[in-house]
Amino acid sequence: MKKTTHFAVSRDKQGGYRWKLVGANGETVATGESYKTRTSMMNAVKKLAVWATTDRIEETNEKPAVKKTGKKA
Repeated sequence: MKKTTHFAVSRDKQGGYRWKLVGANGETVATGESYKTRTSMMNAVKKLAVWATTDRIEETNEKPAVKKTGKKA
């Protein structure tokens, strides 16, 4: 059986529902938040599956956040 990228869904320790995107190599690529109902989680997965088919990639020029330590140089 050929391995493919897929969504895996499960329950979390608090009883919520979660999804994760698993690559063909078996590694987790992305994870989602906890959803109260299986239906809401599945709706999110279905939307992501559609959105993921886009070929549009936007690069932002945002500067990375600078962590303030309170120390002066």
